[in-house]
Amino acid sequence: MQYEDPDPPGGSGADAAETIRGWYVRYLGREPDDSEIQIHLRNPNGLAAVLEVIRNSPEAKARTAPTPTPTGQPGGSTQRPSNMAGWQQWFSQLTQGKPYTPDTLKSLAPELEKMGAKVLTNAAGVAGKIQLPDGTIVDVIRSAGLGGKGWQWSTGTGGGGGGTGAGGAGFGSLREPYGEKFSYDEFSWDQPEMDAFNPNVPQVDPLELPDMPDLPEYVNPEGRFSFTQEDFFTDPSYGTRFQEGVDAIDASGASRGNLLTGGTLKALTKYGQDQASKEFQNAYARKAGAWQANTNDYGTKYGYQRANIIDPYNAKVGNLKSEWQSKKDLSDTSYNQQAGTYGINAAQYQGKYDRAKGTWGTNYGKALDEYKMRYGIWNDQQDRDFNNLYRLMQLGQASA
Repeated sequence: MQYEDPDPPGGSGADAAETIRGWYVRYLGREPDDSEIQIHLRNPNGLAAVLEVIRNSPEAKARTAPTPTPTGQPGGSTQRPSNMAGWQQWFSQLTQGKPYTPDTLKSLAPELEKMGAKVLTNAAGVAGKIQLPDGTIVDVIRSAGLGGKGWQWSTGTGGGGGGTGAGGAGFGSLREPYGEKFSYDEFSWDQPEMDAFNPNVPQVDPLELPDMPDLPEYVNPEGRFSFTQEDFFTDPSYGTRFQEGVDAIDASGASRGNLLTGGTLKALTKYGQDQASKEFQNAYARKAGAWQANTNDYGTKYGYQRANIIDPYNAKVGNLKSEWQSKKDLSDTSYNQQAGTYGINAAQYQGKYDRAKGTWGTNYGKALDEYKMRYGIWNDQQDRDFNNLYRLMQLGQASA
């Protein structure tokens, strides 16, 4: 399963835990245990900070990246040679135009393996020879320990030939093997590993709030405001004024002896209409005013009743939130302080490790250079001896 580095999400839960698990597999090469996941989930700075802690931990930096496999180069014929001359010709085609270095020979290993041959290295890891399928070992690089001076084909049996320089002329059996093998102790780090980051911070439980109390329902006992014709005619003020006017008209008609005449009835009708027109708005305003006053009085009483319930609840919730936030701030501060201290210690530890490995590398390089120098002196002496013998052979052939 491959894990990428997404924009780190916030929050916690199954998704965040799975993200942390993926980072452990990718950077540490192992699965985290539950306690490690829970510790990282409490990081107040979110998953971005958790990723930095994991990726910069000594455990992550100590892991060694896998070595890439060298890529083979195409050679000559794909048919396995049947004799030494064929092998020499095939190898010459394979190396034509290529640098005569140990690294080049290593890069040709896949092509050699296709033919049943393989690359050999010395104790220092330097490639300079190959082994054929029948077990024959061929030295194919002159002075491989010094980086290479040319391709050659020397089987050490006197029957081979070819290559660059006298070293490949067929007197391989006259070259003594170099008796010293390069060896150097592997790097070791004797310091104990740092413990995983395990902060000791006060636990803060999730904030829990009490349930909202039940509040009384607002129901206006006055109901919705309405003003009907019946309300108008039963208005006490209107009734009083109307009756007083009717009595006055009746008295005036009676004094003139025409109480029940058409004129009196007409006067009563006109008065009633005029009085209704004048008093309707007043009657409406009086009822609306009384309704509004009663409604306001009930609303005030309801507000007091509701406040007596909700105000203590709000005060309690406010206190709980304040206390919880204080505990969380204390926990976050403690976590950040411990994380900062751990980061400083981890950086110091990594610095010591890097310096120790750097010193080892320097010493290793010096030892290898000295070994190469001794090998070069020996190899040059071998070349001189070989060339002297070769010249003697030529002189002998010339005099024969």
